[in-house]
Amino acid sequence: MKSFNQIIVTLCILLFASSAICETLFVDQSGAGDYITIQEAINEASEGDTIQIGPGTYLEHLDVKKNVSLIGAGPNFTWLNSASKPTDNTVSAIYINKALSGSISGMRITSNANGIHFNAGGNNLTIRNCIIDNCQYGIYLHNISNTLYIYNNLIVNCDKMALHLSIYNNDRTYYYTIKGNIIAYNKEGGYI
Repeated sequence: MKSFNQIIVTLCILLFASSAICETLFVDQSGAGDYITIQEAINEASEGDTIQIGPGTYLEHLDVKKNVSLIGAGPNFTWLNSASKPTDNTVSAIYINKALSGSISGMRITSNANGIHFNAGGNNLTIRNCIIDNCQYGIYLHNISNTLYIYNNLIVNCDKMALHLSIYNNDRTYYYTIKGNIIAYNKEGGYI
């Protein structure tokens, strides 16, 4: 019985220690947050951190290679605009490469290329409450796996397609939930 109690105490300590490691990093263009740019916060974030993005227009593209959540102040207040270089149509606003989990919410996303591009990975990914507009592809998902949630987004005015899902491993079970979205005024709606 004593060994069992020691195991329970050890597990509780590990559980609380691991949850205490995750932090919330604040991005604010005025300098009132921890960081001025979103990419700087992503670079400094640890696995599992949340990046809270304040109101403003952020003229950058994001390269995400770790499990983080990006949470804006709402799509009418936080705008990620990677279309600031009109000749560059190869850079996605948010490029997520091999991250296994995370979420994107509460932002307006504009790009000359893809709005959100997930590549090769994904175990529990969520995109919700975003406006994704004036992109080539609104959401482009390439070879992701397991669980994906796309909820309550507005995806409009995309030159090619609002939603593109590519799945290459047919030996797996996939759980994709796409609901409550408005997809309009795009060249094509979606491809799965």
